[in-house]
Amino acid sequence: MKQTLLYKAGEKISSVSELSQPVEQITQMTQHALKASASSVLLLDEEKKELFFQIANGEAEKTLERIRLNAQSGVAGWVACHGKPLIINDVTKDQRLNKDIDRMQYG
Repeated sequence: MKQTLLYKAGEKISSVSELSQPVEQITQMTQHALKASASSVLLLDEEKKELFFQIANGEAEKTLERIRLNAQSGVAGWVACHGKPLIINDVTKDQRLNKDIDRMQYG
């Protein structure tokens, strides 16, 4: 299943010229494959030292698209600050979780 998802993601990337469209499609495909209720992609505004939601899927997507966070906030902030990927099997047990954003995104 993971190989199929990666293959489809590669097809999407090669078929469009603007990167935001395939990133959104990949985010949606990944959300579906993981049976997640929501998903998001945050980008770093280095000048303002803030994270912002480039893509947000789920019930709170319109709310999240307007939110900016301190670049060190939450799990995404940790990733942005350390420049390393992070896999967390149960994010609810991780002290880096931004509980306010989690409540907005997942209810």
